[in-house]
Amino acid sequence: MKTDIAFIHPLCPFIDTGSLIYEKPEKYGFHITARTITEYYDLLDRGKSWIDFLNYYNDWMGPADIERLTCISEIKMIKARKEVG
Repeated sequence: MKTDIAFIHPLCPFIDTGSLIYEKPEKYGFHITARTITEYYDLLDRGKSWIDFLNYYNDWMGPADIERLTCISEIKMIKARKEVG
């Protein structure tokens, strides 16, 4: 049985509370957009896809960039998995 499994995904949909990035987002270049239960509920209630559920973005990528690059990376990972069997 093969046990090597690679998986690419964003920190989706939320940055975990209590994590270093959640507690000190500015230190790591992150911006947290939901912190309260009501804010999380609103993200999930209004959202239409996982990009709407993200509670973060960072100095380098906005939510649309995170979505686009996640999809591109996963397509490349699928192709690599196919090539190596």
